[in-house]
Amino acid sequence: MHEHGVADQVLDAILHQPHRPADARPVAVTVVVSELAALTQEALQDALDHVCEHHALPPIRLTLETAALLGECRECGQIQAVSEDLQCPACGSGEVRLCAGETMLIRAVEYA
Repeated sequence: MHEHGVADQVLDAILHQPHRPADARPVAVTVVVSELAALTQEALQDALDHVCEHHALPPIRLTLETAALLGECRECGQIQAVSEDLQCPACGSGEVRLCAGETMLIRAVEYA
C-alpha cells in the first residue's frame, strides 16, 4: 500500500514548510500526482487520516488532482499528453520520452 508512504511525505512536507505560520495547524491540502501514481482520493485520504492520527494531529482534508503525463516524441518532436502505452498521439511512434507528470506536487495548504 504505497498510499501510506505518499501520505507520510505529504504530512512531512506540510509540517516542515518554511513559510508555515507559527502555531498554525494544517486543515486542508491540495496534492497533484501523476496518473501513473494510481492513487485515489479515498485511499489517500484514508492514509493521510491514519498518518495524522499517528502524529496526534486532527485530520487534514485532502483534494487530489491528477496530472497528465507529457511526452516528447523523438520522431515528430511534438510534446503532448500521452497515455500509459507511451505512444505519440500525433504520429503513433513509440519513441516517446517522458518530460512532465511523474512527480507529486503540493499545490496548496490551508491553515487554521
